[in-house]
Amino acid sequence: MSPSQRRHRQPKTPDDDSPQTEIPVWDPNRSGIDYLVEQNRLSRVPTNQEHAQRLLSQAETNVLSARTIHGTGTNPAGAFTLCYDASRMALTAVLAAQGLRPMEGRGSHLVIEDALRPQFPQNKQTINRFTWLRETRHTVEYPDFDSPSVTDDDVTLALEYTDEIISLAHRFLLQHTRS
Repeated sequence: MSPSQRRHRQPKTPDDDSPQTEIPVWDPNRSGIDYLVEQNRLSRVPTNQEHAQRLLSQAETNVLSARTIHGTGTNPAGAFTLCYDASRMALTAVLAAQGLRPMEGRGSHLVIEDALRPQFPQNKQTINRFTWLRETRHTVEYPDFDSPSVTDDDVTLALEYTDEIISLAHRFLLQHTRS
């Protein structure tokens, strides 16, 4: 059974997220962010739109590389990891635009979800998709040898989810740089 079959996935319905063309509703969740900073899970850094754009550009490069690898059918684990990295970079760009950075160490990828899920109440499904990518990538990095690794179907889904996450980050940065 592949990682996508081991995890419950709900099919996307029109009510899952706002349309891809709309500017995402954003709640700065100041008290939640303050808590994550106090817990040393996030740090405050100078707001850096240029860095955020660089992260998003790298995310786009990674997803293009994942598509190329996926097209060969030779390395689903590598393509999946690139999708995950692209998604993580895109969401980290959203944090960078707010002057936030995940702290290094245990839970540094999980804090991205913890910080952003309440900030995007209408895009919970998109953040949940990042959760699936993160958890599945964990099985690639630290495999359970009784279960197979990711499949081409997992990569196809990862590419779809990554595109959605990058789109959310693009829309946020577009709105945030105008404000």
